[in-house]
Amino acid sequence: MNIFKKWSIIILFFITIPLIILNIKNKMFFTKIDQKKNNDQPDHQINNSTTFIYSTNGNLIYKFFSDKTNNYNKKKTTLFLNPILITYNKKGIPTWKIKSLKSKLINTNIIYFYNNVQINNLIKKTIIQQITTKNAIFNLTTKDFFSDEKTIIIGHNLLSNSLKIKINFCNETIELIKDVKTSYKIKK
Repeated sequence: MNIFKKWSIIILFFITIPLIILNIKNKMFFTKIDQKKNNDQPDHQINNSTTFIYSTNGNLIYKFFSDKTNNYNKKKTTLFLNPILITYNKKGIPTWKIKSLKSKLINTNIIYFYNNVQINNLIKKTIIQQITTKNAIFNLTTKDFFSDEKTIIIGHNLLSNSLKIKINFCNETIELIKDVKTSYKIKK
């Protein structure tokens, strides 16, 4: 073998080895980026879903609707777009409808409602008809509802405002907390 061929092979060897190493590093870099993207992707996606939630004795206690549902198994979180939650009493009668623009379910029992939370009473012959707030937390197990945002209650001849609210749908109690203002029109 002549000297020219020998040096050509040595030079090509030293050029190709760094290129191969660089190529392997690039593949590993892009693989890590792709894996990060996949972790942010939901495990399950559903459009226009309806979910029925029953008690252990078989009674319907909640019906849940949403336009879009994204479930993340590793985070134990489910995100909803335009959620509507309907609560039922022990007789199976729908009592309240809770809706917002977005919500997040955590650990299968806590729902965070975000942006324009509105609670409508589905029983017409009650004093309180509607409750509105910006954000709220609802515990599916205890049926406790809490908001530390400005809250407005509208009812038959009734208007109340407060900075916080606590509701228990089991006991049918509503507690307005902090800077409460109420006006009530007495019928003649």
